[in-house]
Amino acid sequence: FYLGEKWDGSRSLHEMLDLDWGSREAEELLPYLPDYRLNLIPAREIEHPENYRTCLKHIFGLLRCDRDKEKLYEYVKEHREELDGMDQVERQAALILLGEQKRLRKLMEPDEKEEKEERGMCQAITDLILDGEARGRERGRAEGIEQERKRMSKLILALAEEHKEALLVRAASDEEFRARLFEEYNI
Repeated sequence: FYLGEKWDGSRSLHEMLDLDWGSREAEELLPYLPDYRLNLIPAREIEHPENYRTCLKHIFGLLRCDRDKEKLYEYVKEHREELDGMDQVERQAALILLGEQKRLRKLMEPDEKEEKEERGMCQAITDLILDGEARGRERGRAEGIEQERKRMSKLILALAEEHKEALLVRAASDEEFRARLFEEYNI
């Protein structure tokens, strides 16, 4: 299985060799070098995953949309019943191929509430999406806090430079006043 974007490497032994295939040397070697084919499945390039009759149908379907979380979520909603019908090995294979090895153990271990209950594939993918969204929100919050800190530092420096300490104290406690100062100082 090749899980990258597009396979651009050789697909046979002859393609791997750097020979001028029209040369006399290549013609002499040809009977001794069978052209062994590289058995490669570029999983993200499977054009019609619906043609498969096994769990590969959904694994390839998931792989086709895993770079676009919105598409992945739609695929999961559309195929919820079939995905929930996957057994544990099939779910593990799908999550591994989706690149979620680190969270696989956590997702497959039941919570205290669901000790005897098996987790469905849809729930595992929904958890992955929610986890990614939560990480994104947290990252956004951290970036927002950092931006606000920088803005406040600029305002403090501007007010201190003008010896307006009283405004600085008021800005620290009055959010509306602080917003007006940000606007006035173009910060």
